[in-house]
Amino acid sequence: VCDISQRLGGLDAVLIFYGVLGDEAAAARDIVELRRQLRVNFDSPIEWAAAAAAVLEGSPHPDPVIVAIGSVAGDRGRASNKTYGAAKAGLAVYMQGLAHKGGDAGKRLRAVTIKPGFTDTPMTDGLPKGGPLWSSADRVAQDVVAALSGGGPIRYSPWFWRWVMLIIRLLPQPIMDKLKL
Repeated sequence: VCDISQRLGGLDAVLIFYGVLGDEAAAARDIVELRRQLRVNFDSPIEWAAAAAAVLEGSPHPDPVIVAIGSVAGDRGRASNKTYGAAKAGLAVYMQGLAHKGGDAGKRLRAVTIKPGFTDTPMTDGLPKGGPLWSSADRVAQDVVAALSGGGPIRYSPWFWRWVMLIIRLLPQPIMDKLKL
């Protein structure tokens, strides 16, 4: 990130946007697949965020920001995507820590995690789509642009996922266990 910043003449924002849904059954059987999913969704984004924070703390820009893609899957553990959800939960907590810390140099560094719900992207190609909970990549992109301008440390995309996930987080475990989520 430091080299990239020097070549570009400085940075005011870093976007960290990648991930893999992965095959949960394969991850349960194969530690190599489990590690691959964790590496892509947790380790690597945190490494980029740490490097970006170090560079952005020295930025002359008055409002440096890191924006990373998380997921509503990180709000509550579910058997169907526990590896992906755990990785995205960890990424969100790390980003919250960056936002809380605000930067080692005392400069106000913003760190924002975008938490989309179901989004029509290549990652979700194998899933049945449709209904009011599905969103487009363009809609999520609008929320990313808004996050660059202010706010944080968590932004649900679209906005209604904040309330959907609040309900899901508050469900007692016996009720959650009966749901096929």
